[in-house]
Amino acid sequence: MTLRRLSFLALLGVIVLIFLMLPSFLRIAFPLHYAELIAELAAAHDLDPAFVAAVIEVESNFRPDAVSHKGAIGLMQIMPETAAWLGEQGGQAISKEHLFDPKINVEVGTHYLKYLLDRFPTDYAALAAYNAGPTNARRWL
Repeated sequence: MTLRRLSFLALLGVIVLIFLMLPSFLRIAFPLHYAELIAELAAAHDLDPAFVAAVIEVESNFRPDAVSHKGAIGLMQIMPETAAWLGEQGGQAISKEHLFDPKINVEVGTHYLKYLLDRFPTDYAALAAYNAGPTNARRWL
């Protein structure tokens, strides 16, 4: 075999190896934190887990201790007032401190996200309402 053919076969082997290892590489390079929690709570609220994970990525970069300059807390950046309102609807008291707990935060966040998706005409409008509040989103529509 010629050197050129051996080089081509070696390159082809490397490319095949990269494609075989790509899913493992992506999991290592871009780990999905809280995957089981997200899957469980997304399913409970009939949401796509990737959609919920995307909201968490944008809102807090998967940091359960994140607090925005406006006061939104945790993974899904829930405002304490929103959590209190949702808690009243469900007969539970949800305090500001509870929102630092990933399970409670994602439960409240997925519940609220589903609530908004059921009330706004598009996913984009519901996301705008999630981020800026329903009143602002309705004004923009």
